[in-house]
Amino acid sequence: MMGTVLFLFVLLCLDHGGQGTPQSAKILQSEATFSTSAITNPCAHPFYDKGIMLLVPEPVINATVTQDVLLSVEYTSNGTPWVQWQYLSSWKSQCIIEWKVNSYINISTSYNQRIHKYDNGSIQLERVEVRDTGFYMITVSDDFGSTKQSTIILNVHEIRYEEFFFVAVFIAFLAAGSAALVCLMWACNKCINIAQRGKQHRREEIELRIISD
Repeated sequence: MMGTVLFLFVLLCLDHGGQGTPQSAKILQSEATFSTSAITNPCAHPFYDKGIMLLVPEPVINATVTQDVLLSVEYTSNGTPWVQWQYLSSWKSQCIIEWKVNSYINISTSYNQRIHKYDNGSIQLERVEVRDTGFYMITVSDDFGSTKQSTIILNVHEIRYEEFFFVAVFIAFLAAGSAALVCLMWACNKCINIAQRGKQHRREEIELRIISD
């Protein structure tokens, strides 16, 4: 590249010496300027590409049935991005949604009523079920041929009503035991009061007999 610059500089000098036309000097000068700028500033070259950056903040998500789940990602691209989400499991592979920014969007019929996409590439699954458990792979491509992929693992669990039933029974048992304990304490207190009144009554009778004698 430096040899090209020196060659162009020599041609410029010859042109100024009368062996070229002013128009050719201008063309050569512009080419030399472009070559120099390409050396000092590589980003000015039209084929330089920084590629795609893809970030997955939460690679593993745990959820329960009927919950809405956000598969969150963030990406940056120098070109026009194309985004695709796929569902992968041990028994099937399916394209969920794909879109190209400011161009088109395709959604699988089985997800059409329960998916929402965001501009940063994230998607939200609504009312997830146990069968939604699996791997969700995102692919981001652009016009320069760059491609990035990442995967989110989703685990969907059923709500165990047996555990809630056990907790409810345990709380009811504690409440019944507390009520029984309160009743027992009230009965004991009542018995003690009756016994004390009986003793006091007998004491008064004894005192009256002594006085009468």
